Amino acid sequence: MKWTTGFLVFLLPSLLLSPGRGQAGRESLRVAATLLWSESFTVGTAHGRSGLWESPLDKPSWKSLSWKNTKAFRVRKGAGLPGSPRLWLAGGDLAWAITGPGRKGPAHFMTGPTWVGEVMDVLEDREGLWLAWAGGAAFSADRGKTWEDRSQGLPSTFVSLLVRTPGPEGRVLAGTEKGLALWDPGTRRFRPAGLSGAAVRSLLFHGEFLYAGTLRRGVFRIPADLSGKAEPFGLEGCSVEGLAAWGDTLWAATDKRGVCARGIRPGRAGEKEIGAWDTLHKWKTDASALAAAPPLPGKKAPLLFAGTMGQGVWKSADGGKTWEPFGLEGGHVTSLLLVQAAERPQATPPALPRGGTFEARGKAIRAWFLAKRRTAGKGMDFYTLPWLLEDPELRPSALRALAATLAAPKGDMFFQFPAVGAYYRCRKLLPPGIEALFRRTILTYPGYRGDTMNHLCMWHTALYLAAAAFPDAGREEWFTGRSSGENRAFAEKYLMDWMRRVFRKGMMEFDSPHYMAFYVGPLLLLHDFAPEKEMRRAAKETLDLIFADYAGDFFEGIYAGAHSREPKGKPFEMEWDYAAGLAYLYFGRGGRGEPRLGPVTALAAQSSYRCPEVIREIALDRSRAVLRFERKIVRNRWRYHGTDRNPPVFKVDYLTQDFALGSCQGGLLQPIQQHTWDASWRDGEGRARTLFTLHPYTGAFELATFFPEGPLRMLEIIAKQKGTYLDEDKWVSASPWERIFQDRSSLIALYRIPDGERAPHADAYLPAPPEKLFRAGGWLVLESGPVFAGLYCTGRLTLTPAPKEGTRARCRTRPCAFVAEVGSKRRWKTFRAFLDALVPRVPRFDARTCTLEYKNLQGRAMSFTWPEGRRLDGEPWTFPKDVLFQGPWIRSVLGSGKVTITHGEKKLVLSL
Repeated sequence: MKWTTGFLVFLLPSLLLSPGRGQAGRESLRVAATLLWSESFTVGTAHGRSGLWESPLDKPSWKSLSWKNTKAFRVRKGAGLPGSPRLWLAGGDLAWAITGPGRKGPAHFMTGPTWVGEVMDVLEDREGLWLAWAGGAAFSADRGKTWEDRSQGLPSTFVSLLVRTPGPEGRVLAGTEKGLALWDPGTRRFRPAGLSGAAVRSLLFHGEFLYAGTLRRGVFRIPADLSGKAEPFGLEGCSVEGLAAWGDTLWAATDKRGVCARGIRPGRAGEKEIGAWDTLHKWKTDASALAAAPPLPGKKAPLLFAGTMGQGVWKSADGGKTWEPFGLEGGHVTSLLLVQAAERPQATPPALPRGGTFEARGKAIRAWFLAKRRTAGKGMDFYTLPWLLEDPELRPSALRALAATLAAPKGDMFFQFPAVGAYYRCRKLLPPGIEALFRRTILTYPGYRGDTMNHLCMWHTALYLAAAAFPDAGREEWFTGRSSGENRAFAEKYLMDWMRRVFRKGMMEFDSPHYMAFYVGPLLLLHDFAPEKEMRRAAKETLDLIFADYAGDFFEGIYAGAHSREPKGKPFEMEWDYAAGLAYLYFGRGGRGEPRLGPVTALAAQSSYRCPEVIREIALDRSRAVLRFERKIVRNRWRYHGTDRNPPVFKVDYLTQDFALGSCQGGLLQPIQQHTWDASWRDGEGRARTLFTLHPYTGAFELATFFPEGPLRMLEIIAKQKGTYLDEDKWVSASPWERIFQDRSSLIALYRIPDGERAPHADAYLPAPPEKLFRAGGWLVLESGPVFAGLYCTGRLTLTPAPKEGTRARCRTRPCAFVAEVGSKRRWKTFRAFLDALVPRVPRFDARTCTLEYKNLQGRAMSFTWPEGRRLDGEPWTFPKDVLFQGPWIRSVLGSGKVTITHGEKKLVLSL
């Protein structure tokens, strides 16, 4: 659904005081942003970042203040009355009350009247609560228990925003699609006010005037008392989505000209554009919101914050002349608000003990989630529901939240599978009415089945277990139109066939640090609750296989090597992964600091499944160097697939005591979210560090290959859903022009990028800033913790700073190749010794044939000709044939359905 909304900028009263008072309060200010991650709400809005976020002003450190995937159109301050929330969040058909920072989930929410669809704005004052929506205005004097329609007299029923006029007798002013209207309490109607015939997008009272930003008609200026008519104030032809003012300057966020400024005092006529597009060229999108904060000490210009559609928040410390990114990259920022920081909750989740028994770690995870829930306030989720219902303090609010959630289900398979799991685990703890509501919701909610393997796994698991839970349900009760018996047989066949395919051909969404959890979750439910013994056995065997596969790529809390489905777009943030929480529970060890406990970790702590000890020992044993081969399969290719819809993915992993290097062969193996290779280790401070290269490819060919929608519209659709897909600076990408050849700790990456590509360059990420990279003989060399690493490029490189104290090395020479070497300090005792061995080794590259020849640090001659001509010591080198797993720990023959896992004297044989 394509829609346009208005954006309103607020200035705190303290900002309008003297400079001294403004400076004194600046450190307690924070900026709040509403993030609408995608304009297409599909598959349960599973992007996971929509909602309200808050950060201090000095550096981007964004914390979510709302539930994930909350529709977020506009944030407003509470009225400061007793019991009033700190912030209001307007979105969808709800007005959310946010009571404090850092709390996951609001204290409560208020549904609008039955006739309200999309709430665009919420305004609280001493009289009550106003809602603006796409069909008018509504008012409640009792916090949402009863509502009154107050749409009478509006020039348009689409109301985009509501503000109070200045002064103690301030009245409600509505911005609509056809101008302004002022509420008259005497006649109990709205009346026209100052501006007509223009769609209002932003409003700002400043000094003696009201400034109105409009759709495609620029800015209008109106006397603040609304006594006169509006006069045009420039930017004609632009849509002005945000306004901010400081002193005698007005700033506007526009769709065509970026951020513009204009003097608003007599004698400062004229308009000048600041933050010009050559400075802000990376936005490539509309400016959508503005906020102004007090200047930095010694400065005159205020801090400006700009929201964008698709490029997050940007900050300027010089009044808009220069800008820098301020986080929430890829997000559609719909409004900004400056707000005084509230008192932080004192309760913190308990520490998670290292080591110990599985049971002790499970109890620690339970205590951690319950402490987090108490800090966040009321609410619940299906994953932790059993613990909430067992806790006398949290049970009442959890039951209320459960009833509300079941009454309005959303989230498709991400709702269905945890809901069914919660029903099985909690049915003895539920009041009869809630149990009946569970049944009705599970049977009637027509959740979307999805189009990826994790979606299908969750959906069919929910269908199978729900059919087993309610075997008497007939066709008339089910959203599928089939009886419970028919649904159960249908889902059982799919799940068994899928698990057998995994054992015989490999995973499709392979080794995803995030989506791994959404295979583990459904399988845990099947393991615990499936009525058939064979289904329970199959689930356990598949769980053992997934964790054995993970253990073989596990390096001190890092999921090393190549991945599909790398959703965060930041592979240098390796502590982020949901897999880390599962590693903590099942392996007993992770990385530095607290592991990330995703929701499925709570599910796992409640399950009767136990990871076999032999798998845990594999995960923790890095006493010697190990070379492993794996085979997976490509996600379904709907077009351009020839005779094989799911061709093989070949993976190589080399793990040592000090680092891991892993890769796949390259090419289009997973759309959008492919991470083709990396070298990973922990530095001297225990931080996870990584080195990798990529081609940031964008193309309709990739999208049409993997998605069934029409090829001509795919770029438009994906650009809306995946804000970074068109970004030439992205860090995750599949590319048809990339190929990899790895020999243990040495790797060659070839890039044959043709003319006409959107990104005509290949990039490398190095985990050190440019000034700490040593250049010698064409090599970039770094020292980090227990390793030395070198990267060679056959073309000219441009170095720029990158996140996490890293460097982006960009090569625009085409074709080009990178050579990476990673060495341990156990072998190379000094940096000089590593340099002396590395620098004389100069790769020879023939650009005409795209062939690179190189003798690596291991003394072997590597020759790589585009696309698949790999030779090692003069002999053709190919990935092992007919192998699903090959290595000292895990072995399986392709198609056998049998996997043998060994470590020391321990042995485990899996079969399906």
